Amino acid sequence: MKITPISLDEYIELVQGLTPSSVFQNPQYQFLQTLSNPSQYKLMPLKIEDNFNIILIPVIVRERQNGYPEYRVQADSIHSAKELTEQTYRTAMTALRKMKPYRITLESSILIPAPFHKEDGEIRKKTTYVIKLPNDFEGWLASLSHDTRSKIRRAIRKSEELGMVVRKRELDGLEDFLGLFYERFRKEPAMLNSLPAFYFESMFKILPQNSVCIYDAIYCEKNIATLLVVKLAPDCFAHSTAFNREYSNLKAIEILFAACIKDLIAEGIQTLNLGGIGKVKSLAQIKLNLGACPIDFQTVS
Repeated sequence: MKITPISLDEYIELVQGLTPSSVFQNPQYQFLQTLSNPSQYKLMPLKIEDNFNIILIPVIVRERQNGYPEYRVQADSIHSAKELTEQTYRTAMTALRKMKPYRITLESSILIPAPFHKEDGEIRKKTTYVIKLPNDFEGWLASLSHDTRSKIRRAIRKSEELGMVVRKRELDGLEDFLGLFYERFRKEPAMLNSLPAFYFESMFKILPQNSVCIYDAIYCEKNIATLLVVKLAPDCFAHSTAFNREYSNLKAIEILFAACIKDLIAEGIQTLNLGGIGKVKSLAQIKLNLGACPIDFQTVS
């Protein structure tokens, strides 16, 4: 395997002939332009040559203390000379690990297969979950129901008791809380008997005029999941994803819900409680899109 950092111009020239071959977009570069402090970040395109294949990865790099960089990669930014497969993502992750960063955050996409890794002889889905809340975390909690606030506070308290780090950062808010929790539950499933598991997906900027942002938090306990959908003003965030496309508000919600629900089905969830502002209206269309679905839908305030 040969790993070569390349310039942005070389990356743009190479990527247009690789898979996927649709209209060229560079979500990583767009994301870089929206960061609250771009001077802390840089774009580092990588060219990976392995087994007669070329893989291009645009990596967002943030330098941390002691010289250990933090990498962020969006899965739909990865391009390959050959067909994109699970092996493509494994090769990409192997290459990134060889660079010895402090942390790699790989954000999966609903548009292409999520990244996988090999564990205990089986191929299992692996996604790094990152929670991003507005700076006014207490204000965000106040907008939720009493029961949900209690669950979130209890989960954070339990995570701190287990030695996990919970951080609040300016516009990014809390980060890595979910990734730590999720991995702990994967390793120790018995903890589900006493602690809740959370799934968080990144914030989605949906409307072209950027007037509404959707943030989703899925609270899972045993075989029941509660999906919370919170509307926030876009200036609460300094984060944009590859999902900032020309979807109507309703269409984007349907796609987002369908992606979440398919993941929940794979996790064995049997009941989904839907909560939020105005999102239940698209429930009938979501059911229609999913076809035969083993999940029982319920609504909660």
